[in-house]
Parts: sequence; structure tokens; C-alpha cells
Amino acid sequence: MKKFTPLLLLLAFLSGCSSYQYLTIDSSQMQKNKRQQLSWENDTLRISYSFNGDHGPVWVTFFNKTTQPLYVNWKKSAFIRNESSVDLYSPQANFSGIADGTGYRFGGIATTRSTINAIVDLPEGIEFIPPSSGITKYLLSLRNTGPLLTHLPDSLPRREMKQEHGFMIRYKEMNFDEAHSLVRFKSYFTFVVGLNNGKEFAETNSFYVSRIMQTGKAPQYIVNYGSQSDQLYVRYK
Repeated sequence: MKKFTPLLLLLAFLSGCSSYQYLTIDSSQMQKNKRQQLSWENDTLRISYSFNGDHGPVWVTFFNKTTQPLYVNWKKSAFIRNESSVDLYSPQANFSGIADGTGYRFGGIATTRSTINAIVDLPEGIEFIPPSSGITKYLLSLRNTGPLLTHLPDSLPRREMKQEHGFMIRYKEMNFDEAHSLVRFKSYFTFVVGLNNGKEFAETNSFYVSRIMQTGKAPQYIVNYGSQSDQLYVRYK
């Protein structure tokens, strides 16, 4: 007969008291990369998003594909849900990122890579993205845009999913297309490319929840959950 320590009993009790909904984020205009980040690009820049974590922490990476300076105007940028916008402006202009470039040497091409960490003095609300480099920034938690928890009907069939070492979890799920999704939102960013009265332009990306999976198992029990940038979770009693 196995003996249970007080800690194991406590963990079992807490696990039994909580349920989790895992929400998969999708977009009709964006592609997913190997890390399941939602990504969009044109000739000027590439924008990638990650939502992985409790209540959807939104991380965005801007990569400047040009040879000119690129600026983000946070005072003219927002996250929008249900016709209500959340301001993204912050008085700090901290950024970090990676710069990639190529150079020529005798006998071939050399690739260079450097890490960027800096604080730039810019006009209020403006953030700088150097040429041929990217910055990653935390924007907000999706909980700040409105409720994320969805009631799933009791009539939904219970399913089973095999995890590592033959471990099985039980769950139920609902899937949605964009028109019928219960959670839809979009980003709106304003940029300026070039120096001295450069060209201003705006880009918007739309998202929706395409799948909701509900189970009593915490994220650490879900195979590959930690590497899926398009999936967030909500814990509830």
C-alpha cells in the first residue's frame, strides 16, 4: 500500500479543485511559424505574436526589414476587442532584440549576429527599431480586454488524449470559425519609416479563438503546451 505525504495530498486536492480552459488563437490573415507564433510581413517589416501563458500575455516582435530606421508610435497604437480599445502607450522606450546581417570576405560570405540591449531617448511615445533588426515587447494580458472563460455545454462528449508514458487526460472541446468565434480581437500599430518626416503607415492584424479545450489537468501535464505560442490558458474553480 502506497503512503501519501501531506504535500502529495495537498497537490491532489488542489488539482481536483481547479479546471482549465486552453484557448487556441488563430487568424485568417496570418501564418504560424515553427513555434506556432502568428506572423505577418510585407516588404518593410515582419510582426510576430505569442500568447502562451496564463490569461494570454501578449508578446510582439517587430523586425525591420529595411535599411532605414523604423519607429513605432505607441500613442497611435492599440489592442481592440468588442469595439473597445486598450491603450498600448508606455513612457519607457526600453527594447531588446537581435540584429542579423551579411558581410563579404575573401572566399565567401560571412554572417554576423549581435545582441541589442539599449534605452533610446526619443520623442514621447516613439520607439526605435534599427535597420535589419528586431525588438520584442510585452504589450498586455488578454484578460485586460474582457472575459476569456467560456461555458462549454455538459452535453459535449468527453474525449481522451494520450500523454507521455501512456498517461491519459480526459477533456472536452469546441471549435470555431472566425465568424462564430466567441473571442475576437485585433491589433493596430502605427509606424514611421525613415528619418526627417519619414512616411507614416498603420498595420492591423485580426485574431480569434478557434478552439477551446477544457480539462482538469494543469499545463505541466499537457504535452507540448509550453512550446505552443498560439495557446493560452485560463484556470478557474
